[in-house]
Amino acid sequence: MKHLFASLGLAFLLFGGLVTGAAGQSEQVSPPPAASGDEIARRIDEFQSHFDSANRLSGVLLIARGDEIILHRAYAMAHLGLGVPNTTGTRMGIASITKIMTSIVMARLIGAGVISPDDPVSKWLPDFPRGNEITLAHLARHRAGIRHRVTSSGDEALPLSSQDVVDRAAGHSLLFEPGTASSYSSAGYTVLVRCLELASGRSYAELLREFIFEPAGMNDSLEPSPGREVPGMAQSYVPGRGELWPAPKKDLSYLSGAGSVVSTPADLLKFVQALRTGALEVRFDQLAREGRVGWTGASNGWFAFLDVHPEDDLTCIWAGNSWGECSTAMRDALAAICRGEQPTPVVHPDTVPTPPLEALNEYVGAYESRPGATNEVRILGGELWYADSVVLPIGEDRFWHQGMHCELAFVRDETGAVIAVERRSGSSTTRLPKAAPASAP
Repeated sequence: MKHLFASLGLAFLLFGGLVTGAAGQSEQVSPPPAASGDEIARRIDEFQSHFDSANRLSGVLLIARGDEIILHRAYAMAHLGLGVPNTTGTRMGIASITKIMTSIVMARLIGAGVISPDDPVSKWLPDFPRGNEITLAHLARHRAGIRHRVTSSGDEALPLSSQDVVDRAAGHSLLFEPGTASSYSSAGYTVLVRCLELASGRSYAELLREFIFEPAGMNDSLEPSPGREVPGMAQSYVPGRGELWPAPKKDLSYLSGAGSVVSTPADLLKFVQALRTGALEVRFDQLAREGRVGWTGASNGWFAFLDVHPEDDLTCIWAGNSWGECSTAMRDALAAICRGEQPTPVVHPDTVPTPPLEALNEYVGAYESRPGATNEVRILGGELWYADSVVLPIGEDRFWHQGMHCELAFVRDETGAVIAVERRSGSSTTRLPKAAPASAP
C-alpha cells in the first residue's frame, strides 16, 4: 500500500493535541557529551535514593541513543504479594499513549478510503444523540462535546465492550455544540473506536495488530480482551504512607482506544522505529514537532511516557506499575542525567499525622477538573484518596499528591464547609469546585 502522505496532511491536523512535547530547535546541533549506560544507571539510583520506598521506581526504563539501546532496566516488583519482580519484558498499561495508536489506525483507514474525517458518527451509530453533527474529526480532536468519563467506578471494574461505553456516552448531554470548543475526552475516543470497528468490520484489537503491532514487530503488545487476565502483566500500585497499595481493580476495557493498550518499553521503541522507517505508512515527523515528542499516560497506578529529545539523539521510554513521585520527577530530570548534568533537586514537603476520619469526611466529594469531568475524593483504609491515588497530609486542609508532585489545598467558605480544592504546582494554581457527594467505595 502506498504511503498516505496526501491524506495525512488532513488527517494529522486531527491529532496535534496528542503531541505534548514542546517544540525543539529548528537547526541541527551536535549532541553534548553523553554519559554511558552504566553511569546513567548509577545516577538514576542516586536520584531515586532521595525518595521514600513507596515512591521509588517500579517499572521498566529504556533509553536509546540513536538506534542503540544504552540502558534497559527493570525496577522493583511486578507483584508484591507473589514476590514476582519486574523484568524488562513485564507488560504494563500505557494509558493515554493508546490514543496515539488510535490516531494511526484512523489515518490508515482514511488512506484506504474506508472512512473520511468528515464522516458523521450517525453513519455507523444512527441512534447516537446529535450523531449527525459529530464527525470523526471532532472525536479525534476532543471537539465532540462528549464527557471525559461516562462510566462509574463500578462500571470500570466490569468487562465492557466499546458499544457498552457508547451506550453510556449516549446517556449524557453534550458539554458544548460539536466543533465549537475542546475538552479532553477518553470516552470520545472509545466512541471513535466503535465507529472504526463498524466501518472496517474488525475489532479494535484486530486493527491494532494489522496496522501497528505486526508491521512493527511489537510481539508483547495487545489490547486485552474484556475480563481476561494478561500473561506477564504486572499488578498496578499506588504509593501510600511508606508503602504501596494495590490499585483499585479495574478492567481496561472501559478505556478501549483511549487507554487500553498493554505494552513494554522494548515494544514502544519498535513503535518509534517503525514510524521512522515508514513501516506503519505514517511518518514519525507527522506526529512530532521538529523531531520531538512527549507522549504520556497515567491511569489507576499505571504511568508511562515516551520522550524523544532530538538535541541529544535520545529516546527515553518508561512503563511503570506505580505512579510514584520519583517516576514523575525522573521524567523531568532524565535528559540532564543522560548528559551527565546534575538534575534539579526535587523538593517534597514533610507529612503530618493523618487527620481523624471525621475530619477527612469533610473533604469527600467530586471535584470538577474540567467541564464534564470530575475527580473523586474518598476514604479508603483510613487514608484520603484523590482519584486513583493516596494523598498525604502536609498541613491544615493541605495534602500532597505524590504522582502529580503537587499540593492539594481544600478551600472552605465562610461557614467552614469545603467548597473546592486547589491544585498547586510551582506558581500555577488550578481551582476545582466541589460538584457533588462522592459515591460509596
